[in-house]
Amino acid sequence: MPGKPCRRLAFCAFILSFAVAAGCGGVSTWTRADAIAVASEPAGATVYASGKRVGVTPLAVSQQDVFPLVYAPERQDVYGTLLLTKDGCKDHSVRVTNAMIRKGVDAKLDCGQANLAKPPPGTSGAPPPSIRDRILRLNDLRDQGLITEKEYGELRGKILGEL
Repeated sequence: MPGKPCRRLAFCAFILSFAVAAGCGGVSTWTRADAIAVASEPAGATVYASGKRVGVTPLAVSQQDVFPLVYAPERQDVYGTLLLTKDGCKDHSVRVTNAMIRKGVDAKLDCGQANLAKPPPGTSGAPPPSIRDRILRLNDLRDQGLITEKEYGELRGKILGEL
């Protein structure tokens, strides 16, 4: 039977292609070949692809949503981008590259640091934290590696500027 070795070889190549494809992921989700896996830390961020809302993380975004064939010229600045937004966090925008299409997007959102310099507005019944308490909290964040020295210096300067 001359055809059997060729069939076995083709079957082995077919199986091998699935094994290789399974090992090439970045964000740990299986996605369609035409989709980009998008995750965020913390999860639950709203995702906009080329300016259009497509869902909440974690999710798989269609490449067609990120790179639409037809788009308005005034939307050129958002073409090929993902924007992740979440209450209490800074917006995170990323221009999608070929590597991101293969590996996915795993965004670390900047939450809580933007408002460290000022006490939360309208805290009913409770007095605002003292400058000392805010600087101690800022020191803890720096010591835990959650903010950089540069961010620490900027925020500390803002807090001390209120004296």
